[in-house]
Amino acid sequence: MLPTANMCLIRGMPSPTALHPEFEVLRGHGSLEFRFGGDTTGLLFTKADHRVNAHLTFAGNRMRVDMSLQPGAVVRTVDEAARARGTDRQRWQSQVWAELRDWSDSLGWCAAGPEALLTAVGALTHPMLAQVYQHGRVPLADVPRWAAPVLRCAEPREAAAKIAGVSANRRVVRALAQSLLVGPEGGPVTLAPLGLAVAGRGFVSADVLANILEVPVDGGAHTWPDVDDVRVIRQALPCFPEERRSALLLDAANHHDARALSQVLTQWWWIREKVTTPLPQRLEGLRELCVQYVPVLAPTRSEVLAADPSPAAATRPQPRRAAPAAAVEPPPPPPPLLAPRRYVAPPPPAQHQTPMMAPRLSASTPAPQRWSVPRALQVVDRQLFRGLRFLVPTSTTELSLWGARLHNCLDTYARAAAADTSWLVGIERDDLLIGCVEIVPTTRRVRQALGPRNRPLASAVQQSTLEFLHHHRVIFSTA
Repeated sequence: MLPTANMCLIRGMPSPTALHPEFEVLRGHGSLEFRFGGDTTGLLFTKADHRVNAHLTFAGNRMRVDMSLQPGAVVRTVDEAARARGTDRQRWQSQVWAELRDWSDSLGWCAAGPEALLTAVGALTHPMLAQVYQHGRVPLADVPRWAAPVLRCAEPREAAAKIAGVSANRRVVRALAQSLLVGPEGGPVTLAPLGLAVAGRGFVSADVLANILEVPVDGGAHTWPDVDDVRVIRQALPCFPEERRSALLLDAANHHDARALSQVLTQWWWIREKVTTPLPQRLEGLRELCVQYVPVLAPTRSEVLAADPSPAAATRPQPRRAAPAAAVEPPPPPPPLLAPRRYVAPPPPAQHQTPMMAPRLSASTPAPQRWSVPRALQVVDRQLFRGLRFLVPTSTTELSLWGARLHNCLDTYARAAAADTSWLVGIERDDLLIGCVEIVPTTRRVRQALGPRNRPLASAVQQSTLEFLHHHRVIFSTA
């Protein structure tokens, strides 16, 4: 008779050596499933050709979520299940790793250790990483989505065909395999060269791709591109001649910074219809060209002085102005930054709508779906200044869309914006949302001014925004 709850179940036949009192293990045709006691959450591994898919299961395996790109999430699932049962998570990881190694015929090289389960899951779901992990590299907790088609291949030649197509040769195959093994043994895996090669797929020759993958490592930090960076690079590269595409990709590879190329190409995309001169072949030249057409991108004077570390910069004498011989008439006052906006009164609210002054909402009252623009912000809503456009959100849907575009939690500010306890002003450039400013209405001070993924705004953008808001008396100080 097969054991029931709190025992290990091997579908079809009992296993006297695989008895785990805490969870169940069920083996099917090409599958391995873990059920952690009374918890409805489990793990399912299924064989697919030369690799394995990892799934998080719910409700007795009736619902599945593919976790192949997140080996670290698989390990965290085991840890959380062990913590819920009050047992040692390392022991649970060792038991799950032992079952995986016994079930698969490709983990004979994987030794026991603190990261054995993470290594095993990553090697099973992405066979190209198995060859890297055998050389002692630190396993990846998350695999970038753009790298998955390459790392899921079983052989380097098949992986090289994913980036070079039919023109993949032995040099590309060798360069790809070596690029995954850069750095000292026992160090982390770097995918920065592979990211640039994937971004240039189909736009440059196979030899250029091999040159990118063969860029020597200087021991510095390597910045990986994310999915948006690869998308931006692939969107902009076709607008350049082939020799300039190769030069830009190689320049980014030599600097070990694929994200810098994405940022420069994003700026160039804004001015692409204005440029008539030959395009530069280096990142710095292209960035300087963007500054010429979009002054907002230029660094401020304080940044330029701070970036000059030479001793002469600190002791550089300032020119002295000669005193005027006679009194000079004061210059006329400067013109206003913006022409005063004519205020148009909004239409009267309907009978079923709330008045202009939004009431204070209690914690239990749900946030309204729409609200009006605060009176103090009506002079800046939908106005342009130095190439920037400023918007004031008026609905929960709009804030949710902003949060999705900026990858932050703006959707949680609906209650504060509707209750007029927080003022939000979005910043757009060329119809692209690049940041948002939060202002405290009672003090008229900026609480935070952030861009995508809660990163600081560019100094020139922040300076222009604060100057614009201060001119219209939305804020009282630009400090």
